[in-house]
Order: sequence, then structure tokens, then C-alpha cells
Amino acid sequence: GYSCWGYWEGPISRTNKDYKNVIDLAIALRDDPSYGIDPNQVYVAGLSSGGAMAMTVGCLAPEIFAGMGLDAAPSTGTSSNGAFSLEGSVASVAADCKTFAGGNASYFDTQITNTAYGTGDYTTPQGYGLQNAEAMASIYGVTKVAGTNQVSDYTGKTASETRWSDGRISMLELGGVGHAWPGGLGSSGSWTDSSSINYGMYLAKYFANNNMRLNNDGLPKVISFDLEATQSGSCLIASGTAHDPYGFIAGAEVAISGKGVFPLEIEPNKEFVDFIYQSCDFEAGDYSVAVQVKDSDGNKAL
Repeated sequence: GYSCWGYWEGPISRTNKDYKNVIDLAIALRDDPSYGIDPNQVYVAGLSSGGAMAMTVGCLAPEIFAGMGLDAAPSTGTSSNGAFSLEGSVASVAADCKTFAGGNASYFDTQITNTAYGTGDYTTPQGYGLQNAEAMASIYGVTKVAGTNQVSDYTGKTASETRWSDGRISMLELGGVGHAWPGGLGSSGSWTDSSSINYGMYLAKYFANNNMRLNNDGLPKVISFDLEATQSGSCLIASGTAHDPYGFIAGAEVAISGKGVFPLEIEPNKEFVDFIYQSCDFEAGDYSVAVQVKDSDGNKAL
């Protein structure tokens, strides 16, 4: 009756109505060899009632969907009136989601979720962004990471990102975006907003970097490292880039034999950070140099 996805229509089960249709479609595409889809990299995302439907099928079939993208999405288990006024609580949404999963609830151990809301959205309550994130956090058993991170897309648009431990959940605050899909700079069309980043591109990166069903060890990485020594002034320069696919780089340090360990200045709470160390206080000789990075959960890697 609303020309929307009927995410409130019961019974909510994987064998009824569009819950069944979406799940069956995902299975059909996944299992079609002509597409070559990795079964560990199947995701579901949507806007508004489509976001609520995405959350509902993500809860019904967590063994199929490795990640969910929930933009301006009423919480699963809420009524049609919930599209316009905040319904439910973190506890009730988490309980509904686990009930929908039934015997497949163990697959929540390797599922990830993004939630998003626009600061210009006055149709669906913006509070669903945090409510959905916290509900899934209680299911996943993860905690919010302090601070926010500014993420950008290829056009230079930015959004404010909050993360939970291990990269399991992220939440985007999309400045100026109304009740529409964030299409990025130059996007146009019905229910599309160009005020902020390209949400589809963000999801592709977030899902790929944080997928828990791939063979990732969850540790931060030093993905580039350059070492330069100059005779003039006996200088040594160590520089590079670190990446944490599951959260943020929180710190970095360089260890030099015979000299000691020195902290490196980095911009904190970033998924990718550049680091550099430079000193011209070296005598001629042989030195070993190591860089260690630390992520927001305290994990360290050389």
C-alpha cells in the first residue's frame, strides 16, 4: 500500500513473500557458474524500506549474506509506521534479528554491517543508523571505537565514519543528504542525492576490506616501505604506508639497532596512514631498521 518493500509483512520467514524472493535470487545468482560469484562475498544493501528489507533478509539468512548495507533503514521487526517515527530498541532489534536467524545464528560470527543516514533526512528517523549499528554490535559482540574518521571517495566528497572493533560495523553520517541513496558527485535521478560520497563505492571497499569469511588475519599491514641512506649529513630516511583493513591505524614506531625505538607521527584514526622517520645523526656503519604499526584494537605487526 506504500509502493515500498513490505518489510513489516508477516510472517517474517525465509519462505514467505519478498523475504523468500530476495533470498532465492541471491542463491540463484551465487550458484550460477556463469557469474563466477564467490559464495563468501555475497552482500545485501538497500535504501529506506529497501534497507529494512536488506536487514531483515540479512538476519534471516546470515549464512548467505556476509555483509549488510543499511541506508536510512527502519530496523528489522518494526512496523510500517516505523518508517516515519523511531520504533524498537537496541535490545528488541537484536532479539528479533537473532530469532529470524534461528539455527543459522552462528553465522553472525563472520558477518559485517554498515549503517548510514543523511543529516538532511527528515522522512525516516536518523536514529535508526545508530540503533541498527548497536543492535548488530550486541549480536556480534563488538564495541564502538572512540572518535570518528573522515572517509572520502574519488571525487573528494567526504563523510563522517564511526567504527566498531575489528571493522565489524561502520556507521556513516552523510552531510546534507536527504531521504535518498547517496550517489556521489554528479549523480542524478529519483531518490538519489549527490551531496556526499558515492555510497555504493564505499560499500564495495568496506565489504572487500573487512570480509570475515576470507583468509584475512585481521592484523594491520605495512603495505609499502622505503629506506634511504645519504652520505651527506649521515642521514637515514624511512617512509611508507600502513593499512588496517579491520579498523584504524592507531600508532607506528621505528626501531633502529644501536639507536633505539622512536614513535612516528601519523594522522590517527585512519584506515590508511603515511609515516616517515628522518635523522641525520648517524655514523658510518651497518644498521637494521624495522617499522611496527599498531591498530585501534592493540594488534601489532612489523
